[in-house]
Amino acid sequence: MSFAAYRMMHLPTGIENCAAGFITHSAADFTPQVQTEDFDSDWPSAKPLGAVPNLVVSSANILEVYAVRFQQAAARDSKLQLEAKRGGVMSGISGASLELVCHYKLHGNVYSMKVLSAGGVDSGRKRDSIILAFEDAKFSVLEFDDSVHGLRTSSMHCFEGPDWLHLKRGKESFHRGPQVKVDPQGKCAGALVFEQQMIILKAAEASSALVGKHSAMNAGGAPSARIESSYIINLRDLNVKHVKDFTFVHGYIEPVMVILHERELTWAGRASWKHNTCMISAFSISTTLKQSPLIWSHSSYPHDAYKLLAVPSPIAGVLVLGANTIHYYSQSASCALALNNFALSADSTETSRASFSVELDAANATWLTNDVVMLSTKTGELLLLTLIHDGRIVQRLDLSKSRASVLASGITTLGTSLFFLGSRLGDSLLVQFTSGLGAPMFSSGVKDEVGDIENDAPSVKRLRMSSSDALQDMFNGEELSLYGTSPNNAHSAQRTFSFAVRDSLINIGPLKDFSYGLRINADPNATGVAKQSNYELVCCSGHGKNGALCVLQRSIRPEVITQESLPGCKGIWTVYHKSTRSNLNESSKVAYDDDEYHAYLVISLETRTMVLQTASNLEEVTENVDYHVQGTTLAVGNLFGRRRVIQVFGRGARILDGAFMTQELSFKASNLECGSGSDGVAVCSASIADPYVLLSMTDGSIQLLVGDSSTCTVSITTPAMFGSSKRLISSCTLYSDEGPEPWLRKTSTDAWLSTGTGEAIDGADGISHDQGDVYCVVSYEDGNLEIFDVPNFTCVFSVDKFVSGRRYLVDTLTQQDPSLGSCLKSSGEVSGHGKKEDIQKIKVVELAMQRWAGQHSRPFLFGILSDGTILCYHAYIFEGSENYSPSSINPSSSSGTSRLRNLRFVRIPLENYAREEVSSVKLSQRINIFKNVGGLQGVFLAGSRPAWLMMFRERIRMHHQLCDGPIAAFAVLHNVNCNHGFIYITMQGALKICHLPSLLSYDNYWPVQKIFDYAPKLAESWKGQKLLSRAEFHMGAYISKFLRLQLLLNSTYRTGTDKTNCFALLFGTLDGGVGYIAPLDELTFRRLQSLQKKLVDAIPHVAGLNPKSFRLYRSNGKAHRPGPDNIVDGELLFHYEMLSLEEQVEIAHQIGTTRPQIMSNLNDLTISNSFL
Repeated sequence: MSFAAYRMMHLPTGIENCAAGFITHSAADFTPQVQTEDFDSDWPSAKPLGAVPNLVVSSANILEVYAVRFQQAAARDSKLQLEAKRGGVMSGISGASLELVCHYKLHGNVYSMKVLSAGGVDSGRKRDSIILAFEDAKFSVLEFDDSVHGLRTSSMHCFEGPDWLHLKRGKESFHRGPQVKVDPQGKCAGALVFEQQMIILKAAEASSALVGKHSAMNAGGAPSARIESSYIINLRDLNVKHVKDFTFVHGYIEPVMVILHERELTWAGRASWKHNTCMISAFSISTTLKQSPLIWSHSSYPHDAYKLLAVPSPIAGVLVLGANTIHYYSQSASCALALNNFALSADSTETSRASFSVELDAANATWLTNDVVMLSTKTGELLLLTLIHDGRIVQRLDLSKSRASVLASGITTLGTSLFFLGSRLGDSLLVQFTSGLGAPMFSSGVKDEVGDIENDAPSVKRLRMSSSDALQDMFNGEELSLYGTSPNNAHSAQRTFSFAVRDSLINIGPLKDFSYGLRINADPNATGVAKQSNYELVCCSGHGKNGALCVLQRSIRPEVITQESLPGCKGIWTVYHKSTRSNLNESSKVAYDDDEYHAYLVISLETRTMVLQTASNLEEVTENVDYHVQGTTLAVGNLFGRRRVIQVFGRGARILDGAFMTQELSFKASNLECGSGSDGVAVCSASIADPYVLLSMTDGSIQLLVGDSSTCTVSITTPAMFGSSKRLISSCTLYSDEGPEPWLRKTSTDAWLSTGTGEAIDGADGISHDQGDVYCVVSYEDGNLEIFDVPNFTCVFSVDKFVSGRRYLVDTLTQQDPSLGSCLKSSGEVSGHGKKEDIQKIKVVELAMQRWAGQHSRPFLFGILSDGTILCYHAYIFEGSENYSPSSINPSSSSGTSRLRNLRFVRIPLENYAREEVSSVKLSQRINIFKNVGGLQGVFLAGSRPAWLMMFRERIRMHHQLCDGPIAAFAVLHNVNCNHGFIYITMQGALKICHLPSLLSYDNYWPVQKIFDYAPKLAESWKGQKLLSRAEFHMGAYISKFLRLQLLLNSTYRTGTDKTNCFALLFGTLDGGVGYIAPLDELTFRRLQSLQKKLVDAIPHVAGLNPKSFRLYRSNGKAHRPGPDNIVDGELLFHYEMLSLEEQVEIAHQIGTTRPQIMSNLNDLTISNSFL
């Protein structure tokens, strides 16, 4: 008997369902105004955005909730914000991006997903809920819970099992899964299961006890819509069969469900006789009486009608989409639009026609305004359908082309200025749009050719565009015109829509085929795990114009600039140096400038320290600087706004101004206030946060170096509480809460209410202290963790058993939330009943806390345990009612500093993380924070399994770097020759200066590069990033498989090409044929191409078939621009051998070559492809 294990290495990325809703906030919540750049006075003022809903997407069993963030135009904190500015400036907005709120792996695939809006008078103050449908008939209602900063299940509804077998009516399989639709008023939802059963999910009213109880549990946040009960409607009892689609319509007091169905089916042989078989029926849904009376119906719709769209108020009504027609119907008016000749005969005038021909089967739609709907077709075209109306009476329908985009699986509108295109066949897009009215520029007609909604220029070029270039590009490439008639104006007016792609989500699906092989820069001498990093996965993904070759790499292989051998390295650091004279007026706070070069590189060896100057080339200056070079170094960093450098070593520290020492500190027994009286006390670790330096001593005590920015000197102090405490400290670090708005201040209720964010708080001594900028995070041997304010060292946050890795971290002095009770209790029970002897041995050996640049960024807390486990937590704010209880105030806090009672942490899982075995080699520092390495930010983990933890969209992406084996030390390096690069030293003593590969996209589960043809020297390829067509050729058969095989090169072939490592593609067809595509050098190709053109006229055409037309590219009737002709037809070329000798010589003479040369080329082609 055999056994196996299963796990997904790369989670699904193709988006199947998408929806918009106010999940994490309500529509009435305050929305900050967008600050724009200072443009010319004639630039139109920004229109108010209003509240923007969340985006909810699902990919197979993956559920994610995103928040839309609008970046400030003047912000230039990081590349992440600049990337969001793609598309230029529109309506005063320079950029928008998606930020991950929560991510879940479900134990079931999501078949349908809708957002239930909160109904009632105060609906704007409530939140929406998510309804998920699973196979066969399971439904879950999820809502956002502020206390856990995630989703929780509010109700579940299951109609499976023995008690519900009668719903299937004897059938065991159904052609589609459950479908969910919601009432726009939020009164109920409907779910179609087993093709004939309609489940009505009744929403709870605002006055019900269920909602009241929920409001108490979710204190600090708005209540969410909830489902109170459910019941079943048998559609056969309503005389409804063969349901195709259903929806809830606007404009009624009670929910009204419109169902698209067929009374009698038709088939291909009877379509011309029995064509209009579909009808729509409207039923009033009374959730109280559980009755569904028919209020109106309409028949004679085409059999290919498949989708219903509810028209928003005040127009109301319903749109019926078919493959060839669009119909509008309401109780007051109806009209139709024919899309092609299949809908009407050529001479028919009964129904209005579209100005172009299109097919709408498998289309997706969303409303941009109350009278304009955007349709995404099966070919990727975006169409705009306008309802020409007078009041609530729709007079006609007008369809026009706009842009081309990805083949969408779903589309949803986000607020009044954004929509999202979800795709399973390409990258999903977040698009901003704006509309306006103006004089018509053209008299009539719509262009048949439409441009792509995505700019042809890659993101790298867009980042470097000036504002004027971006605007010109937007006006030239992203404008569309839509013609309509104003209801109150007889003159024709043009409605213009502008689009700008703001963000995208990477998708590598569908994976149609993939191959496993060596990288180009593989290391032939690698062994073990490093050898596996030599391989990459090349996948055929996407479809049509969105198709690409995806190169997937689980391990990052940096681009090495230079390397040297340097054994015995313990640590490396890079520091800046600013002239004092040029920075006298600057504050002591660090103003990070990404363009400033590092000044020195400090390398700590086993017995000494090396110092190198890094401004241009690396030049050793150890003998010319006042650094401590006679021993090892523990830490090096900048102080006082990069005007000074501090070097910490075992027995002391030095303050340096460039190469010259300005102050030296000696850590002796007489200097230590702990009273140990031992000369053997030394520093074992240090943490630097300008203007403080935290020292952890070998005797377990803690020392703090406090800097004075006016004199650029530091003094030694011993925190009073650590001097008197007998608790053993296992690890400690400093956290600098940087930014214009220190984030942790928001979690302190007293500071928020009394002084406001960003203000100074008066301490007990009457002196104004700028609290909250720097904090000290300490973990103890017993597994507890505390956060202290610096320099007062007042405890503001504490957690018991941090080492146990609980899912949530809550301040111990804060009254626990009932929703967190089960989580915290279960963790405590496990630790209590587990093996105490094993748990007591585990402790935190390293800590780090960091908040990266970004207006909405939140701090991350990292911890490494002694058993190799890595803990990663993300901070969030929960302002619950229990946090204001007087019992939660720290009675020992006499300095006026309030506790961070609203601060909580949620644990973040690290995908594909393998716990590192405890190494006997003690590293000086494993957690290395970087803020700009190739425009990216995150954490680099040194050790036996090095890894990059990169931060995108407020989520951590973990990518290993295994190509060099264990890494001892890491540092960021930015100079003339290594722009925003890094430097690291392996355990074997190899020092490498590197760049991150710029063509890879790291915002994915694995680093990925999408390419079609790697031609970086061609201008049109944008350094290999743009898809290029290299050849067009008609095979005449469907190819099912390609296989890459090495060519067998003979001496003649090798001499002509000077290449010994060429590969051909062997392919098989569905017709039973096997062929190949082999590479040719340019000279041979040009010769054989000239021969091919002559042979077209020289050989007989059997049955009158032209060999040239046979190999022309087939475009299936679509407009197509001819591509490059880079493939010769070997079937035609080998007819040359069958010609007479005289004809062969004559043809060779006509193309300027000789017969032996041609025969040699054909012979080489035959021999080189003798694979088997």
